[in-house]
Amino acid sequence: MQADLKTFLEGYPGGRPQFCKDATISEGRLSQIIGGERPSPKLAKAIHRLSQGRVPASALRPDLWREPDDVPLGEAEQAS
Repeated sequence: MQADLKTFLEGYPGGRPQFCKDATISEGRLSQIIGGERPSPKLAKAIHRLSQGRVPASALRPDLWREPDDVPLGEAEQAS
């Protein structure tokens, strides 16, 4: 089931601070995204990976991807 980012973060181990560390973004930038700003394609894919697809990049960037399966998540990207 798809969860929005704010809801997903409520259950993230370590909360927002740990998510920001894992995604290598500031808490301010995370707040902007939760508030509706679009993340970069790279960050949208990172959120997709960190949430194991529960917050799909296609939901964050529908201008780039229509469905979660459309998001390119190659092995090289998963390691970064």
